[in-house]
This record gives sequence, C-alpha cells and structure tokens, in this order.
Amino acid sequence: MTKFHFPTKRARRIKTALIEGIRQGLSSLQTAPWRAGLTILGVAIGVFVVVVMAAVINGINISIAEDLKAAGPNSFFVYRRPVGIQACDGTEDTCLWRSNPALTSQEGAALSILPEIQDVILHVSGIVNVFVESKKISGVVLTGYSSNFLSGVGGTLLEGRSFSQLESKTGERVAIINTVLAQSLFPNRAVTGRSLRIGSQSFRIIGLYKEPASFLGRPGQAGGENDPQVIVLLPEAKRLGASLIRMDFTVRPKDGVSSAVAREATLVALRQIRKLKPTDRTTFEIVSQDLLLATYDRLFGTFFLVMITLSGVGLLVGGVGVIAVMTIAVTERTKEIGIRKALGAPRGLILWQFLVEASLLTGCGAVGGLLAGILTTFAISSFSPLPAAIPIWAIGVSLLSALATGVLFGLVPAVRASRLNPVEALRWE
Repeated sequence: MTKFHFPTKRARRIKTALIEGIRQGLSSLQTAPWRAGLTILGVAIGVFVVVVMAAVINGINISIAEDLKAAGPNSFFVYRRPVGIQACDGTEDTCLWRSNPALTSQEGAALSILPEIQDVILHVSGIVNVFVESKKISGVVLTGYSSNFLSGVGGTLLEGRSFSQLESKTGERVAIINTVLAQSLFPNRAVTGRSLRIGSQSFRIIGLYKEPASFLGRPGQAGGENDPQVIVLLPEAKRLGASLIRMDFTVRPKDGVSSAVAREATLVALRQIRKLKPTDRTTFEIVSQDLLLATYDRLFGTFFLVMITLSGVGLLVGGVGVIAVMTIAVTERTKEIGIRKALGAPRGLILWQFLVEASLLTGCGAVGGLLAGILTTFAISSFSPLPAAIPIWAIGVSLLSALATGVLFGLVPAVRASRLNPVEALRWE
C-alpha cells in the first residue's frame, strides 16, 4: 500500500517564504523598475562579459588547434626570432634576436634531406598590387611557398592544381589565388588558365585556393580567409620583393619519428650549417606545437583575467544595487515584517524571504546577461572566422556568481529585517 508523505510544517513555511520572496521581487520590478533595473543591468553586464570572453577564447583555442592540425600532429616550426611577447628595450642584452640572421632557402634544403625529416615547407610574404587588364587590386597578400606547401598549410584547392617540382626548378611564373581575390578579379567565373600581373611580371593562374577557417593563423603566416591572396613559388616571391628576413619553415618529421627527435636533429643541423660553437647561443627559434599553444594560452589568459576583473566590477555594481534595493524594501515593509513576527514568523523565515527576493533580482540579471551572451556568440561565429562557442563551465560560473552576489549583498538588509523588534516595527509609520 502506497504511503503518502505530507510536507512538514517547516517545509511548508520555507515553500511559502520562497513563493512570497519571488512575489515581492516581482513586485519590486513593477513598482520601482528603474531602481531594480540598474541592479539587474550591473549583474547582466558581469555575466555577459564572462560568457562572451569564455566563448571567444574557446573559439580561439579551437581555431589554433585546427591551424596546427593542418600542419600535422608532429610538425614544428623554425623562425628567425622567438614567438610571443618578448621584453625588449632596444639594447643588445634584451633584444638578442635582432642580430639573428634570416633563414635561407639553402638551410631549408639542407634540413629536407635529413633522415628524420619528411618535408620542409618554406614561406615568405609581402604586399603587392595585382592587375588584370585595367582592373587593379591593392594590398594583396603575396605569399611565397615551396612547391609542397599544401602538405603543411592545409586548405583546399577548389579548382586547378598545385605547383609541380618541375615548375619550381624551371622558375615558371604560375600562381594560385584565393577565393577572395578571385571574386574581385573574376566574379563568378572560372580562374584556371587566366593571367594576372604583379608589377611588370605576368603569371598564369593554375589553381583556386580556399584557406582553412582561421581566426589568428600561426605566427609567420600572412593572409587569412578574408584577405585577398596570391600564392607564387618561392623564387618568384623573392623577385617580387617578399620579405626574406621573415622567412620561416614548417618541418614535418617522417612517419615513426617523434617531434622531439626531429627537433633535436634540426637544431644540430642548423647550428652546424651556421658554424656555431658549443658556447655560442642559438641564432634561430624552433617552436613546437605545445610551445605555440602555451604562448597563446599565456597571451589570452592575461586578457581573460582583465575581462574577469571588468566582470567583477559589473557584479559589484549589481551587488551595491542589491543592498540599496533591499534596504529600501525592508524600510517600506517594516510594519508588515512586524505583523508577521507578531504572528509567530521566525527570524530565519524572514531572512530566507529577503534572500530569495535579492537572488531573484540578480537571477534576472544573470538570465539577461546569459541570453545577450548567447546571441553575441552566435553573431561572432556566424559573421567571423572565429568558431566561438560557450563552454558549459562558463554558464555555470556566471549563474553561480550572480546567485552568490544576490545572497552575499542581500544578506545585510535581510539580517536587518530578521532582527527587527516586532513592537517597534508595528509602530513604524
């Protein structure tokens, strides 16, 4: 036989106080919308900042991981200078990398024949003007690669083909353009076989390229999916004025060779090529994917801490508003509190009711900020290359922070209400 458990008297009181607190909170929104609205706005701003910044940084991490995935899981990079933010006051002691010689094609070729290395993709970049008949496109990213660039950069050829080894050796003037430049030069038309001019040199277009979606790309790579870009072979890029001092390598180890072993072989080989003594410092930088991710984590972690501080200011403003609103509410309802206490309402029940009311105000702000954050995140992911996505922890942290703000800042007026003397409260006018 089923037994029915009726709620205890204490449970019924708590339920009644909860309903009364919600009712009073909604009443405050109706009777004093501006006063309650400022409280809700402060909390909403704090929650909005947490949610959006978490979504942006999460999207950046996803984008960087996709960029590195295109290069291969064991690939690493060689640069002339360190990545990340370096303290440099212009002196030789703090800016040692300034005296590093540029990487060269000869060094890249030497690395490519190491037994541990599968591929070395060389890269330089610059800015040029591109002409097709009487049409001119300014500010086009000129990217120079070795012929095997697709194996280390990723992306898709939508039309045509990539460079051949023969074209690289003979110095044939061929080019691959991205979809942004193609739309400007040849809207809604095929591009393979057409010609364009860079400066005084004419190039035959052999392919249409679409970059992998990326927000930042990896250091050293110029051009993104929103920039017009023309890709040529490395020798031609040099002749067109690409910046050789910023040449970098993407190095892919052979199957079965770990990234650490390949990096060590690269380090030894480059130091030997540059005739560096054991006591000489290394005049280049080998960057693993883990180091690259750690650099981004430090950079955006600092940025996130700043945003969290701003979010805290918003919650503090909301908290001050909670104290003001609830203090006024206690003052306005002093006589009502006196009647309830005279009828036997315990202090804890009065305290609970006002905490519920304060939490309702901050809860409304949290929901508003969360909805605004979701809409903003959707707009970012829809209209930018950043795959912004809100992590579950950000939703939980923002809602709990808003609830804690209501409880902590609402505690002072709630305690004051619970401690009112019923006789004095009944005399209140």
